Amino acid sequence: MICFAALVVLGCASAPGTFLLVDHRDGARPREFHESFTEAYFDRTPAGNIQVALRRQEPGGMDSPAITQIAFVRTFWRSVPGRTTAESTQINANVGYFIVSGETGESFEGSGAVFFNLDNWSGVLTGTLDHATLALSRQLSKNTPLFSRVTLSGKFRAERNPQMVARWVNEMNRRFGPDDSQNLNSPATPPKAIRDAGRQSGAKSPP
Repeated sequence: MICFAALVVLGCASAPGTFLLVDHRDGARPREFHESFTEAYFDRTPAGNIQVALRRQEPGGMDSPAITQIAFVRTFWRSVPGRTTAESTQINANVGYFIVSGETGESFEGSGAVFFNLDNWSGVLTGTLDHATLALSRQLSKNTPLFSRVTLSGKFRAERNPQMVARWVNEMNRRFGPDDSQNLNSPATPPKAIRDAGRQSGAKSPP
């Protein structure tokens, strides 16, 4: 079983990604975990959508295996300046949060609102993730889940590296197996209601 204490990482202002994870359990007070990722890369599609991959690896000890945390944020439509009103309640991205330690691991997947800006001079992508809602999706072994209902928010700064993004995506799909609703290698397919709302607001969306 993955240890909770190993997941509590103090955020660092210089880290490529800092996130607040809140675990909501019925009948209990929410628990907060501050996560800091040490690596962050992104890829961009011709349509202007992005996929950000963040990772942090914690070395293991004599009695405990190493812990790897990976987060994926993939947009399926983007706002158009001057035509789309940007609000934190908009759902425009699939989000996945993976935790692996030895032979155990869990993925929490869902959706949220992401806003980003690409500096064409430096090639660095900066952005924020607002209140993504995630639920347990896949497990490597049948244990009591680390979290119940999760909300995830934070900010990131990523460099473009399609090879690293693809490597981490493939690694998680290889370890956990594909998930029909959130297959990280499949084209983004948001619910019809979300696609329709994006088109009506003037947002770009994949066909």
